[in-house]
Amino acid sequence: MTIKPSAQLIELLTSHKTWVTSAGKTGKQLLLEDANFSNLDLSNTDLTEAILPGASLDGAILRQSDLFGANFASASLIEADLGQALLNKSNFDHATLAKANLRRARMVRANFVDADLGEADLTEADLTKSNFSGANLEGAILSNAKLDSMALTGARLFRVDLKGAKGLDSVSAEWIDVGETRRTYNIDR
Repeated sequence: MTIKPSAQLIELLTSHKTWVTSAGKTGKQLLLEDANFSNLDLSNTDLTEAILPGASLDGAILRQSDLFGANFASASLIEADLGQALLNKSNFDHATLAKANLRRARMVRANFVDADLGEADLTEADLTKSNFSGANLEGAILSNAKLDSMALTGARLFRVDLKGAKGLDSVSAEWIDVGETRRTYNIDR
């Protein structure tokens, strides 16, 4: 069940949008550490450069939202819907995005270091030059995703669906984890 944002949150989001469109001259940047946005419908919301470390967005709907340069470090986005969202240059280091929908999301140069994306759906996502070092992608779907120059050193890739993925030959990784018993493989080029 999704919930509409409260009047107070709408006011904060409006002030943030003003801050974005005025290049910081008016309005106020959204800065809410450990905030609870669980199950909220934030579709088509502009969260450009919002600072939301440790926030809870479990089950939230962020479809087609603009999260460019936003900070979601250590946030929880379990089963969140980020389909077709713009996540370019955003920070999801140490975040939990298990079972999240990231279909057709644009994540160019985004950081997901040590993030948990277990069973997440990244079908047709653009992950160009993104950093997934140490990330858990176990059971994730990356079919038809664009992986050009993606960093995967130390990532857990057990049961990952890479059917039709593009750019695999340019992925950067010193070693990856591909087995149930945490066997690692060095990659020589």
